[in-house]
Amino acid sequence: MKDEVTHVINIRRQAGVSLGEVILVLVIVGMVFGMGIQQYVVYQRDVNLRQIVANVNTISQAAANYYYANCFGKTDPGAGTVIPGTLNPGSSPSNPFTLNMTNDLVTPGYLTTTIPLNPLIDSSGANNGYVVQYTRTDTPSMLCIDSGCSKKTQIGTTVSWNMQVAVKLSNPDLASQYSKITNATCVSSQKGTDGVASCDTASNYAAICSYYRSIPASSPYYTRFSSMANNLGCPASSSSNAYNNFLVFESKPSAYGVDNLPTLWQTNAVVKQFTQGYRTNPISNLTSSSHNPEYQYFLCGD
Repeated sequence: MKDEVTHVINIRRQAGVSLGEVILVLVIVGMVFGMGIQQYVVYQRDVNLRQIVANVNTISQAAANYYYANCFGKTDPGAGTVIPGTLNPGSSPSNPFTLNMTNDLVTPGYLTTTIPLNPLIDSSGANNGYVVQYTRTDTPSMLCIDSGCSKKTQIGTTVSWNMQVAVKLSNPDLASQYSKITNATCVSSQKGTDGVASCDTASNYAAICSYYRSIPASSPYYTRFSSMANNLGCPASSSSNAYNNFLVFESKPSAYGVDNLPTLWQTNAVVKQFTQGYRTNPISNLTSSSHNPEYQYFLCGD
């Protein structure tokens, strides 16, 4: 019996490997190779997304430094007057207020780290695919004028700024998926030449702009709707890829510690406490009907 088995094995060896066996091996190798490629693609995607989050945190730190250096301003020691910062209402800042990363963050020294390019980001535009902006909210500051606080009068306005760092994606179709993975605040669209729609308006903004831009040039309403779209700052295209192509990460400046500020701003903590916690105008002026001088601004409290 043993000799017969040995004989069969020898015949098998002499016959070689069958075509079916070769195909089976190739199928198995292909499956393993395909799984390996898929795993690598997922791994590389996750690495790139983590890099986006790291880049956003670095830029947000720099934006927080910029905020605290510019939410109030500095005092001219000779004249004793305040030179308002760019985010001080005295400078009449736009809302939203958009930064140029090179001129406003890199050159003054707020951003000292080189932001690496990322294949998931469309770096063809300004700031290599990033948008840095602040959106402003004004809240009345009230004072009780009776013992039960049933009557109040406005004595000033608290100015708050939210920071938004937005990232323009190379593939907008994956924006929703990437937003969940990175914990972005929202998905938004370009607004104007260098900004994005804030998260509280992003959805409606994209829908309205897309509709306005979809009106054909042959329509008698084309000129009107085109003008309305331009006034809103809508992207020039009606293509779906022109909308919902930004990941937006929104935060308060206080979410990031003040770091790498120039020596000029070493007293910033005192400035913040003063502008947010004290009334510099006489209370009789602040509560009078004439409000002379006008309502006081309370700044740098974010």
